Amino acid sequence: MTRLNELRLISRVAQMYHLEGRRQAEIAQHLRLSQATVSRMLKRAEAEDIVRTSVIPPVGTYSELEGALREKYNLPEAIVVECTEDRDGAIMARIGEAAAHLLEVTLAPGEIIGVSSWSQTIFKMVENIHPQKSAQAKYVVQT
Repeated sequence: MTRLNELRLISRVAQMYHLEGRRQAEIAQHLRLSQATVSRMLKRAEAEDIVRTSVIPPVGTYSELEGALREKYNLPEAIVVECTEDRDGAIMARIGEAAAHLLEVTLAPGEIIGVSSWSQTIFKMVENIHPQKSAQAKYVVQT
């Protein structure tokens, strides 16, 4: 198979998968290929720049600034929040909402949560936490 024909087939597989929303098994059956071949072609589509992944952060998020903070301070995670009001209470509320969401999605059963001080920010986080059935902390302790 010539390179152009090979790339054409890879492009068709990528189109069926990414644009038409077909599953790999369905593409394999339609084109009479093995599912493993389809999987390899999808990987090749990225390697050949037929498929490019782009992440477009939503308005009000600051992924570049968060990445710079993670890198500069060697942090596992950083969140930058936007607040249109220049009031301490509003700023603390936005920080508390973001902290509550991060805690809710990352808390694993049996973890111990350490709180260094009962600040306004921590209070706002606690106010914004939703009751959870599955992931429950083992303890919440003052550090």
